[in-house]
Amino acid sequence: MSQQPEQNPADGGTPQYGQGQPQQGYPQYQTGQGAPQYGAPAYAGQPQAAGSVDQLLQQKPQQVRTGLLILWISLALTVILGIIAALTLDFEATYTQQAQVNGQTVDATTVSTMASAARITALVAYILMGAVGALFVWFAGKGRNWARIVLLVFAALSALGVLASLATGGLLGSIGTIVFIIGVILLFLKPSSAWYRAVTAARQAPTAY
Repeated sequence: MSQQPEQNPADGGTPQYGQGQPQQGYPQYQTGQGAPQYGAPAYAGQPQAAGSVDQLLQQKPQQVRTGLLILWISLALTVILGIIAALTLDFEATYTQQAQVNGQTVDATTVSTMASAARITALVAYILMGAVGALFVWFAGKGRNWARIVLLVFAALSALGVLASLATGGLLGSIGTIVFIIGVILLFLKPSSAWYRAVTAARQAPTAY
């Protein structure tokens, strides 16, 4: 039985599979310098692999870390100083003087009741304010961009109060607010914004199975 001569593809014959054919299929991920390194910070414009939110949360830029620390300190000082003021402020004398200015006569029991109610209201207000602020700062530390925006709104409203204090010469009482505003500004610097975008993208990335 005669053997058929091999046909050369260059001569118009049928090309043999495996010779000169482009390899099709799934891309091969190589290990080494060209491979994507998981766990490395990717908030400088590189795509971040799915499932890397935890790594990003542990790799906060220094601006974010400093801003969050300042916000925690500001909240703690605000609550502590507010509680001290509520406990030490002489509400009784305030209500008595106000009644005298208005030409009213109030008995000691009424003054004591009104002062106690005002003191309790002030304590609850400062505690609630601290709790709400701490909640937003905690979410901001978890890379939640909406919490950062809420803190920016608070900072903008607080800035109006600082301007009013400047007009009345009461800047000393606004130091805590100024510190809070500085902390929020740090969360909106360029490295901080890039980090928040990376965390958001990592959360929205489909999970590979």
